[in-house]
Amino acid sequence: MKVAWKYNGIENKDIVKIVNRRSKVDAIVALDNYSLDDLGENAREDSYNGAKIYGVGTNVESLVLVDYGKVECVIIPDGYEMGYKSVKEITERLNHTFYVMKSTNVEHKIVYKKDLFTTDIERFLYSYE
Repeated sequence: MKVAWKYNGIENKDIVKIVNRRSKVDAIVALDNYSLDDLGENAREDSYNGAKIYGVGTNVESLVLVDYGKVECVIIPDGYEMGYKSVKEITERLNHTFYVMKSTNVEHKIVYKKDLFTTDIERFLYSYE
């Protein structure tokens, strides 16, 4: 798979119109809630030249769009773990001048419609609130 085009969102721009003007692709990957939700809310059978929508989401609306079939799949990062590890790294840097901050991985879940009501996803989402 190759990247055909990319778009970095600009405030007050209609992402739906912008994406519809782009060349045909098989998939659209939205890396923020706003783009994912806007694209999903406006998805119809003939939208986006038939491209499937995937994305990173951190809100309930993203999951609703998966449930309604408007978004194919959503990746949900563990926001608590992300915040905790970020603050920990920043604290180390503030306390030690020569400390080099490290990148880290956080737990995440990949959610398709068939996974929405599994025990594993329900537990993850419960801890997410």
